[in-house]
Amino acid sequence: IDVTSPLPLSARFARLFHGRRAIVVSVSSLLAVQPFPGFGMYATSRAARDMSMGVLAKEGVRTLSYAPGPMDTAMQAEVRARLVDEDSRKIYATMHAESKLVSPADSAAKLARLLAADTFASGAHLDYYDV
Repeated sequence: IDVTSPLPLSARFARLFHGRRAIVVSVSSLLAVQPFPGFGMYATSRAARDMSMGVLAKEGVRTLSYAPGPMDTAMQAEVRARLVDEDSRKIYATMHAESKLVSPADSAAKLARLLAADTFASGAHLDYYDV
């Protein structure tokens, strides 16, 4: 679902907005481009979505895969509690304890500025820490 559902939605969006200024944004992850133990399914789905955004970009649709950073969310709390790989779990626990997780509001604001500037290459994968 995480891979297949966005594809027809993005294609429909592309048809509806053909010829007009519009950008399809996919929420991605560092895990789409860098493997970490314990994240096989999640990383695979994000990598597949990044590729689909790249294909749409080659087909003339303006796209962006945005990795919002390790955000302080319920999903991140679940990762800290249940991730099988102990080293990765410790990294995230330390980030949380040291208040180094990204706030959703900060990441959203950065994305908004990125979209307003509109200087990225269509089909790009951009991470919170790289912009």
